Amino acid sequence: MKNNQNNPSTSILLKWFEDNGIIYNKNAINIECTEHSTGNTQDMRIVSRRPLKIGENVCTIPIESILSIKNSGITDVLEECQLGGVLGLSIAVMYELLLDEKSPWFGYLQSLPTNLPHPLFWSPDKDHEKSGLELLKGTELEKVIATHRSLLEDDYNTHLKPLIAENSQFRFAFPHPEQMTWDLFCRATALSMSRAFYVNNYHGESLVPFVDIFNHAIHENVHVETDLDTCEICGEYEGCDCMIEVSSNETESTTPSLIENDNDNDSVSPAVLTITVVKECLKNQEVFNTYGKLPNSELLQRYGFALEANIYDRVWFDVEDIIRAVEKVASDKKCITRNRIIWGGQNASKKMENRINRWLENVKIWLEDENHLEVDENHGVDEDHDWEDMSNESHLDEVESLDESFFSEVDDDEQSTDFSPPLYFNFDGSLSKHLIYLIRLLFCTDSAFETLIQNPPTEKHLSKTWHVVTSSISVQSPITCTTSPIQKSIQYVAAFLASERLKKYKSTFAEDLKMLQELRGNQYEKNQGILSISNNDFLRCQEWALILNMGEKNILKKTLHLVE
Repeated sequence: MKNNQNNPSTSILLKWFEDNGIIYNKNAINIECTEHSTGNTQDMRIVSRRPLKIGENVCTIPIESILSIKNSGITDVLEECQLGGVLGLSIAVMYELLLDEKSPWFGYLQSLPTNLPHPLFWSPDKDHEKSGLELLKGTELEKVIATHRSLLEDDYNTHLKPLIAENSQFRFAFPHPEQMTWDLFCRATALSMSRAFYVNNYHGESLVPFVDIFNHAIHENVHVETDLDTCEICGEYEGCDCMIEVSSNETESTTPSLIENDNDNDSVSPAVLTITVVKECLKNQEVFNTYGKLPNSELLQRYGFALEANIYDRVWFDVEDIIRAVEKVASDKKCITRNRIIWGGQNASKKMENRINRWLENVKIWLEDENHLEVDENHGVDEDHDWEDMSNESHLDEVESLDESFFSEVDDDEQSTDFSPPLYFNFDGSLSKHLIYLIRLLFCTDSAFETLIQNPPTEKHLSKTWHVVTSSISVQSPITCTTSPIQKSIQYVAAFLASERLKKYKSTFAEDLKMLQELRGNQYEKNQGILSISNNDFLRCQEWALILNMGEKNILKKTLHLVE
C-alpha cells in the first residue's frame, strides 16, 4: 500500500489533528493512505513503525474533537425534535458538511470517502453494483436490504423533510436547506453507520476522528478507553447537580462501543479518549481495532466489507422457517410415529401456534439474563485460511441479529417492537442453543412441554435441553441410526432448513469460488502482482457479495454434513 501522506486531503487532516489536540505517537504508528482506482476517494490504515507492547498508549483524543448530536451546530434543533441515535448523528453530519470550511470539523470531514460501499445504497442502474445485488440473492443481507431501505426512506420523509419544509421554523437553521437532499442524507447515513462509535452516556453515537482510521479484525491490537459515567443531561463527569447514575448494562446502542474503562485506572482522563495496545504488534504490521462480534451480513450492511473465514458468521432463520420445517418433518412417512401423532391431529396448527407464542414470550425474558449463554472466548482462527479448509471451531450465541431499528432513535412510543429470536446455524454448522431448545419444545409431549416451558432456563437447565444432541451434532460425530427420537427430529429439521436455504441461492459454492478467483486473478495481473481489489470501487461490490455468499453456503454445507 502506497503511503500517500502528501495527498492534499491527508495533509489537511493531519493539520486538523494537530490543531484539535489529537496526539499520536509518530514513532510507534503511522497513517498510510492509498487512492482508489477511480481517484475520487482514498483508504487509510494504521501501521506500526516499531513493535508495539501491551499497555502502551499510542494516541489521545480530546472529547471536544468528536462530532456528536450534543456538540454539532444543529444540536438545539435535534434536541427540540428529539432526534438521536444514528438518525440524529446523520442530520448533524449533513449540517456540518454543508457548512464546508466554516465547520469546526471541516479538516476531518473533507478526508472522508464520498463513495457508498454499503449494499443499502447499491443501485441497480450501475453495472458493478447491480452485479453485487444479484450475488446477494438468497443471502441474509437480501432479506434486510429492502426493509432497511424502507426505514431509511421513512426517516428522511418523516423526520428530515419536515425540518426543511418551506413553513418549518427550523428551515433556516440549516446553511443550505435546499441541499439537504436524499443523496446527501444517504452519504451522511453511510458515514454514520460505518464510522460511529458509542462514546458515553452524554454524546452517545459519535464520529471519532483518528479512531475510525483503524480497520476491523476479530482479534484486535488496540482498545479505546474512556469514562462511561457521565451525566446524560449536561455531560459533566462529576460534581454536577443533575448527575444521573446509569449503569453500563442499561445503555443500548447499535454502534460499537468505545467503552473499555477500568474504574481502578486513574491514568485515563475522562476528558480524553486513550488508544491503548492490548495485543502485541510487530513492526510494519497493520494495527487493528474491532467493531464487535459481527457476522458478514452485518459487516457488509454497516461497514461495506466482509471477512473470509469469519468465525462469527451464521445463517439465521425466522420462526416461520421452523414451522414449515416441523410441518414437513411431521408429514414425512419416515418421521417418528410419536411426532406424527403430536402434529397429525385436527388441532395441530393451533397447538403449534400456542407453543410458539409461549416460547416467544419467555425467550424475550430469558435473553435478558445472559448467564446461561456462557461462551469460551479463548479461541483463535488461522489467518492464512483456505475456503476449502476453514476452521471448525464452535462459537455459540455470540452474535445478535441485524437490528431493523438501527437508523432511528426517537420517542419510545415510536420504537419498533419487532423481535428476532436467536435461531441460526453457527460458523461450524452446529445449531444455536435456542434453535435446539425450540425444536425440543415442538417435538415433546404436552406434559414435557409444560415442564420445560415453565422452568427458567439456567445454564444447567438449557444444557440438559440440548445435551442429548451435542454428542451427535458435532463436527467429529455426525448423527447415526442409533440416535434417539429427539435427536432424529433435530436432524430432520436441520437438514430441511439447510436444503431449503441452499435452493434460494443463484449459484453454487464452487461457482462462487471460481468467480472470486477469476475476479482476483484479473485484478492481480493488472496491478503487476499487487492484489488490491478492495481498492477498486468497481470490483469490491462483487468481491464482498461473493465472500458473504460463500460463507453462508459453507455453513449450510457443514450442517448437512453433520445431520445427513
